Amino acid sequence: MYHVINASGIPSDSGIAIEYRLHGRQQRIDFIVSGRNANGLSQLVLVELKQWSSVLPSPLEDHVRTFLGGAIHDVTHPSYQSWSYARLLKDFYEVVESEPIEVAPCVFLHNCVDGTAMTTPSSAEILERAPLFLHSNRRDLSQYLESYIASGDKGAIMRRVEASPIRPSKPFVDVLESMLLGNEEFVLIDE
Repeated sequence: MYHVINASGIPSDSGIAIEYRLHGRQQRIDFIVSGRNANGLSQLVLVELKQWSSVLPSPLEDHVRTFLGGAIHDVTHPSYQSWSYARLLKDFYEVVESEPIEVAPCVFLHNCVDGTAMTTPSSAEILERAPLFLHSNRRDLSQYLESYIASGDKGAIMRRVEASPIRPSKPFVDVLESMLLGNEEFVLIDE
């Protein structure tokens, strides 16, 4: 990410958070850039980082297969993972809804050169929500970040997120009501 950020037009006073731990959760967002978008609105860009060099398709929905811990495992598609973190911020961090703070998720597999297994037609929807960038797409990732961060904030937005009360947002409560009425609405994070 050092090379991506330094090769981009991201303002030098943008906020950067590394390994940001979500309140009360084990999950960590690998990399966050904060600032203001072209319209002056508060913006976070979440970047899920994976060191994977090769990825295989999985028979499971929103999953892929990769080599971890000495064997091939089915794991959550990294775009789904990044998108689910964005949803968690929108659904539970009060400041994200009330300010509002826009959240844009994406994925960077900096060691992977072939993303065929992750860009199948069945992954199209999740890739639209959280785009995927491979080793050869560093410039595209820089442009993605630039498209969301037009001016820096000196980390102020991340400090507001960190201090935010945690409570269900109105849209989340509406989704929960819909789910109780029998509709499938809930988004699970990772496992």
